[in-house]
Amino acid sequence: MHYGNLYFHVGLHKTATTYLQRLVFPRWAGIKYLRYRNIEYFLRLSDSEKYLISCEGLSGGTFARLDDRLRGLRRLAAMFPGSHAIIGLRPHGGFVASLYSQYLRYGGSAPFEAFFSLDGPQENVVWRREDLSFRALIEQLETAFGEAPFVFQMSELKTNRDGLMADLSAFLGTPGGPPPEVDDKAQNISLGAWQGHLLRTINRRAGVSHTPDGRNRPFPRLARWRLDPTTICHKVLGRLPGGPLVSGEVRQRIDAAYRDDWDFVTDYIKSLSCRHL
Repeated sequence: MHYGNLYFHVGLHKTATTYLQRLVFPRWAGIKYLRYRNIEYFLRLSDSEKYLISCEGLSGGTFARLDDRLRGLRRLAAMFPGSHAIIGLRPHGGFVASLYSQYLRYGGSAPFEAFFSLDGPQENVVWRREDLSFRALIEQLETAFGEAPFVFQMSELKTNRDGLMADLSAFLGTPGGPPPEVDDKAQNISLGAWQGHLLRTINRRAGVSHTPDGRNRPFPRLARWRLDPTTICHKVLGRLPGGPLVSGEVRQRIDAAYRDDWDFVTDYIKSLSCRHL
């Protein structure tokens, strides 16, 4: 069986997936957009149509270990031979900072240095430095799917949307409509510094726990009425001024540590496209 009519957008998390899923993919001409479909649904798909499936969980849970991500991508390619992969990436410092924001919003209470650390032992950190390798993900996609994946940088959605959409149209083999303007409502905003500190303190004192797959939000009863600490700190207090949850200095240090990995991403995109990065 050959599934050349299937295109999988596999994430990553925190790379403008919400914007793409709400405003771009559903409007794409000549291709049917699917999201969060189960295996049974795939059995019913027509061979004469093209389908774009977008789900960041296809590349693993939000805080998945690298080995688990690679294993999942291999399984996906094996289940649908001949299909194609699309992946979005962002600089490492911003990626880790955004993951930390989600960690707190899903019940985490550890300070950033206990969440992710470039130094020292990794046994007790929430997310290990060795689990952050974009090159490994790209090479696994290329090997498993038998072709180069379509790779883009999140920043391109603001700096070069026309070029990005033109290249994506060529990859999908169908022209898309003009890219919409970036809509802040379709983006997930990170916590600010003092809002994050407040939420971390509440989580710790309330005794809630973080679930590694990031699915179960804390305070479920309050969440029904949007009165849970997460919503208040994120959506209400988040409108007030505040510095970044993870400082620019820390982000820059992470970027520097993974400079070779990010250079690989940039060079990989340039080798397969004419886009200006």
